[in-house]
Amino acid sequence: MAGDNEEYRKRLYTREKVEDMIVFAKPFLVQFPRIERVFATTIEAEMLRLLRLCVTAECGYSYKTTLQKMDASQKTIQRYIRLARTKQILSVKHYGSWSEKMVEIGKMVGGLLEAVRQPAQHRG
Repeated sequence: MAGDNEEYRKRLYTREKVEDMIVFAKPFLVQFPRIERVFATTIEAEMLRLLRLCVTAECGYSYKTTLQKMDASQKTIQRYIRLARTKQILSVKHYGSWSEKMVEIGKMVGGLLEAVRQPAQHRG
């Protein structure tokens, strides 16, 4: 039972980190050039999708599948950020800060996924 409580705290902490990342990124997205507004909207939509998946994971619905979708969403956002840097929309400093937050979220999601996979491996 204690393991379940700890896992729930990790899920909650992951959601909080995603919320923090969304708040952190919003000023950068607003500063995208007008011609890149659709790209900014796409990034924002993917961040909100990641947040929705975090809430779904907290509820425990299709947990493993939801974590896999979270992982894919996190990697998609990371690619978008990299593309924004390549297109010189983001400065090196902003790219570095945002990317660090995404890596941290990725590690958290990866840890949750690993925790889900390990019990299945031990059952043999």
